[in-house]
Amino acid sequence: MPVFFEEGFYEYRGTTRNLRTQAWWAALSGATAGQLYGSENIYPFAPDWKNFLNTTGIAEFGYLNTLLKSMKWYDLVPDQSHMTVIGGYGTPDNSDANSDCINTNDYVSTAYLADGTLSLSYAPIGTTLTVDLSKFNGPVSAKWFDPSSGNSIDIPGSPFSNSGIQSLSTPGSNAAGDPDWALLLKIP
Repeated sequence: MPVFFEEGFYEYRGTTRNLRTQAWWAALSGATAGQLYGSENIYPFAPDWKNFLNTTGIAEFGYLNTLLKSMKWYDLVPDQSHMTVIGGYGTPDNSDANSDCINTNDYVSTAYLADGTLSLSYAPIGTTLTVDLSKFNGPVSAKWFDPSSGNSIDIPGSPFSNSGIQSLSTPGSNAAGDPDWALLLKIP
């Protein structure tokens, strides 16, 4: 069934990290039909609303969109059973969405392609993810994707053999100075 994420934090009501987190969680949790973006400075349509069409939040949605377009995003399967990322995925906090839980939630959402060619995970905080490489059908290329800049960093040792377990630690602060990163694992 198609899922659409309708409304969450608006830009300028929360931080850009709040926007990134909810966008990535939605994309990797099955919202394949899309999601809405909102801005505190656009929706009232005050006379200067057009001045807010080129913002950090909009740029970061673009980075996610570009990355997803580079893969079969429509075939991504949410990894609710933690078959790919088997450790370090945190615990979902299902508190009130209007609370501060989005800033403290450590849950890593992951989605994969069932053909064993790709996995994408979003870590909202610095962490070490334990990955079962045997779920892939060939050598695994690994990159950390910076959701605040759209740039990626090759993980040393990559590509990895598609056997055994590999622990991968987020590389520190991203370009925005925040701890969130996305882990892209794919068959070259």
